[in-house]
Amino acid sequence: MQVRNILLLTSKVLGKAIVGLLAVLLVVVLIIHIPAVQRGLTSSVSGYLSSRIQSKVEIESIRFSLLGRVSIKGLKVWDPEAADIFSSGDVEVSTSIFKLIRGRLIFDEIRISGVSGNLVQNEKGLNIQFIIDAFTGPPSDITRTSTASTNLQFKKVILEDITFAFTSANNRTSVSTKVGKFNGQNIEVSINPNKISASQLQLENSTTRVSYRVSTDTSATTITTEESSMFDTDFGSGFDFDIRNIQLVKNDLFIHRDSVMTSQRFDPNHLELENISLSVSDIKVDSISLAAALHSLSVQLPGFTLSDANAEIQMNPDAISLSDLHLSSNSNDINGDFMAGYQDFSGKRDALIKVDVLCHVDPHVLSYFLNDSIMTYFDGWASSELKFKSDYSRGKGEVKMLSLKTASSLLEGRGTFNNILERDKISWKDAALNVVIGSEFRHTLDPFINGVTLPPDATVKLTSSGDTKKVFVDGNIVTTWGEVKTAGYITHVLENAGINVTVEGHGVDVGKWMSLPWIGP
Repeated sequence: MQVRNILLLTSKVLGKAIVGLLAVLLVVVLIIHIPAVQRGLTSSVSGYLSSRIQSKVEIESIRFSLLGRVSIKGLKVWDPEAADIFSSGDVEVSTSIFKLIRGRLIFDEIRISGVSGNLVQNEKGLNIQFIIDAFTGPPSDITRTSTASTNLQFKKVILEDITFAFTSANNRTSVSTKVGKFNGQNIEVSINPNKISASQLQLENSTTRVSYRVSTDTSATTITTEESSMFDTDFGSGFDFDIRNIQLVKNDLFIHRDSVMTSQRFDPNHLELENISLSVSDIKVDSISLAAALHSLSVQLPGFTLSDANAEIQMNPDAISLSDLHLSSNSNDINGDFMAGYQDFSGKRDALIKVDVLCHVDPHVLSYFLNDSIMTYFDGWASSELKFKSDYSRGKGEVKMLSLKTASSLLEGRGTFNNILERDKISWKDAALNVVIGSEFRHTLDPFINGVTLPPDATVKLTSSGDTKKVFVDGNIVTTWGEVKTAGYITHVLENAGINVTVEGHGVDVGKWMSLPWIGP
């Protein structure tokens, strides 16, 4: 009976204690949610931050709940010289307080809008250095935590109306960005190991402008023969990426060197890319490989529009491949597979090339990328078809198909080639060329054969084998002004050259070829 009384008494005491604790927690929750209390907290946080960074910080309001939702409105930060460096309209964070207590940095939703930032670099450093210094711990702390592993998870991130500007007086570089809307889903950022993953990243209506100047480098350049990789697959970021889908919708990018101007011809110093729309999926990037599926890409340049592009992309430090490649610009298109790079075999480094493409292109559409002196060779050309299929690996290559067809002209070729990267060992076999010279080819060749007039119709057939020391040639030219056959070889040893060629002509009207009618056939 005595034990029973003790248990009853204990249960009553514990019950009252629990009820009292719950009541206290309820009162605390109610007090925390009182607007006056949150206004007081807002003032305290503003004062603390101002004192910590020794500069002015204003916060219009802070609202939060113990359920894990925090909103900050009207945050403004000035530097010690009273220059505005940061301001935000609304910042809302939704998370679980219990996950944060357990050390799990998981945020259900982050929504930021109306943000503007101004970053300036001068000879003294960045204009936010005073903030970095204020929140940087002692060197011992930095050393101790530099190898710590950190994992941040964001289930949903929404950014709207974000503007950012960066100016460097040191290298005269300026960057300005305005983000219309960014939407991210299931973003995870890990440090040690360094990795960024996401299921969806979408950027709409953003504009980025970059202006930079290049100073002449008078320092000595060190030349090294050490072989290096062709491609940096992680672009030097030191991060691995695993992103399921990226969408860009109506974005603009402007990059100018030394001055801002709109170039009517392609100029790598003045790039203006407008209405960039992009869809890429299954992006996997690390230090040794890159893979992605490009589903669509469209962009407008001042004199050229890329209507669509898609391809399967694979890359490693020594090679890049584009399979199922498709590029289109109005009625022009390119389709095929492409691989290029290097490979090692037998202790040597040689080229790796695989090309299988079919193109329908009007050369005049490419006038934006070519200067007038080059375009003059293509006057009179209309839409042309190009087929090219070739591969080269382990020192041996074959051109299986080369075909260029215009309205009245044709070029076809094939052959095998060896050791194309070793000048003294280059060789070829059964190289064949068949050319029908119509008006397009005749116009292109005219500037190179001054004093010679090409006939209205001509067919050239040429076969060759050999190497850099001895070349065998067998050719036949059939025209309305006569026929010419050639057979023989040309040698080149040291500084000496030898020619042993038989030339046979039938009904050749030399006067027409040389525009001297009085010579006759």
